[in-house]
Amino acid sequence: MPRARWILIVLVGLALPIMAADPASKGVEPGQVLPGPFNAFVVVGGPKPPPTDPIQTEDRQNYGDPSRANKFHCLVTRFGLDPTVAIFTREAPSADDQPLAKLIKSLDDTVQKNRAARLHAFAIFLRLKDDFLKDDARIPQVNQIRDFAAKLELKDFPLAIDQAESDRTKAYKISADDTVTVLLYENLQVTARFVFTTEKPLDEAGVKAIEDAVKKLIKK
Repeated sequence: MPRARWILIVLVGLALPIMAADPASKGVEPGQVLPGPFNAFVVVGGPKPPPTDPIQTEDRQNYGDPSRANKFHCLVTRFGLDPTVAIFTREAPSADDQPLAKLIKSLDDTVQKNRAARLHAFAIFLRLKDDFLKDDARIPQVNQIRDFAAKLELKDFPLAIDQAESDRTKAYKISADDTVTVLLYENLQVTARFVFTTEKPLDEAGVKAIEDAVKKLIKK
């Protein structure tokens, strides 16, 4: 065999393992890396630390406010590489005896009890028909979310609002029929995904399944 052909075969053989070592593909299925940020208007951002100075300018307060309340922010990437539960829902804030409210309250309690595991959780209500500043219904919907958080006495559970249909919902494969989508991820890699629709809505069994998956995420 000519020397040049032998060198070419060796180089191709060495290249094959490199090609097979590609990182996980982007997506929302278990094992995939999340497709990217999901910016939304943060209505309730969790606990806000008191100012360190008696008098601070608004810009200074915003800089030192990790809750990012009343600002546009990406809650997906906010917690970095920590284990996180993300809820995307088209449902309106529900009564406290409904499955969605029970799930959010349960997760808030779980976050409080597992601070050492650096667990986080948040929800984004996909309720707007237009960009936030262009949607005339944004103010009453924001007030509804604030009342919802106060009624549940949420301690460390950010709530945000965004468009019902956007490039973000397409990237996260949230279809028009999906009423509640729950993603569990760590290192921005999906570990579990739950989808509930109008035909198969979130119920007590669904809440239990998500809670069980969160327990596994914490143990991991």
